[in-house]
Amino acid sequence: MNSSSTERSLDTESRVGLGISIEGQEGLDWARWRLLCELSDSLGFDSLWRSDHLMSVFGEVKRDCLEAWTSLALAAEWTERVEFGPLVTPISFRAPALLARMASSVDVLSRGRLVLGLGAGWYQQEHETFGLPFGTMSARLTELEEGIGEIRRVHRDFNPKPARNPLPILIGGSGKRLSLGIAARCADEYNADGMKPSEFATFSERLSAMCQEVGRPAGAVRRSVTLSVLIARTEGELRAKAGELRKVMPEFDDKSPDDVIETLRNQTPGPWVVGTAPEVIAHLGQYTPLGVSRLILGIWLLDDIEDTLNLLARDVAPTLVRRGPARR
Repeated sequence: MNSSSTERSLDTESRVGLGISIEGQEGLDWARWRLLCELSDSLGFDSLWRSDHLMSVFGEVKRDCLEAWTSLALAAEWTERVEFGPLVTPISFRAPALLARMASSVDVLSRGRLVLGLGAGWYQQEHETFGLPFGTMSARLTELEEGIGEIRRVHRDFNPKPARNPLPILIGGSGKRLSLGIAARCADEYNADGMKPSEFATFSERLSAMCQEVGRPAGAVRRSVTLSVLIARTEGELRAKAGELRKVMPEFDDKSPDDVIETLRNQTPGPWVVGTAPEVIAHLGQYTPLGVSRLILGIWLLDDIEDTLNLLARDVAPTLVRRGPARR
C-alpha cells in the first residue's frame, strides 16, 4: 500500500446517523404514530425511537399513553428501511423471557430492523402505580444485566429467532460507571441521554477502557446521544412553538415563550438543541468530531411532527458528516 492510500484510509468521511424519538406517554395517538413512522422512513432518517412508559412522566394521568411494544409491532409494518426500537424499555416492566419473545417476533416482522433498547428504569411513581417492583439502583442494574442474559438464552434456544441474531442491544443511561460496565459486557450500543459535548470524550474513553478490560475491542459498543429538539424557520415560529411547549411541560406553565426559549438555550447543546436550522446545525456539529455514531433528537410537540421532520431532513441531516479515522 503506498503512502497516499494509507493517508486516505486514515482520513475518511462518514455520516453521523440522525434518529428521531417521541415520548409516547404524553398524548401520542395512532394517527400521529403512523405519521411519524412513515415520515421517518420516507425522509431517510437513520432510526426511529419511542419511550416505554405506562403514564405521563409529568404526572398528567389523563394523557393518552400508547403501549410501547404494540406500537413497535405496527412500526415494523408501517416502515420499510428505518431501524427502530424502544428508548428504552425498563427491564422491570416485563419478564425478560417474555420480552425476548416479543422482541424476536417484532424483529422478524421488520426483517431485521429492531434495536432492543433496555434500561434499569427510573420513574418510581410509575412502578408503584402499576404494581411493579422498584428496587435500589444497584438492584435494578443487577436485574438489567441478568435480564440481558435471559434474553440472549431465549434467542439462542427458541424459535423464531431474531432476524439479526444476536439481536442488537442498546443500553440507555447517563454515562455512569455501573451502566457503562453492563454495556461493555453485554451491549452493542450505549445511548447517553442529554450528554453535553464537553462530557462526551471522558465518557467515550471510559467506555473504551471498560470494553478492553472484558476482552472486547475499544470500539465494540457504538456511542449515541439523545437530545430534545425545538427547531423553526424563524424566531417568530420558534416563539410560537415555545408557547405550545408550555402546554406539554408543567415547568414552563408560568413562563413567556421568550423565557422558555432562553431557558432551553441555556441548556444547549445537551440536553436540548434549540433554534433555527443554522443554530441546530452548529450545536450538533460540536458532537460530530467526537466519535458519535448517531444523534437522536426527541420531539415533544405532537402537532409539530411533520414540520420538524421536514426541517431536520432537508436542512440538518445532510450536514452531519464526521471527518477523521473510520469508527464503528
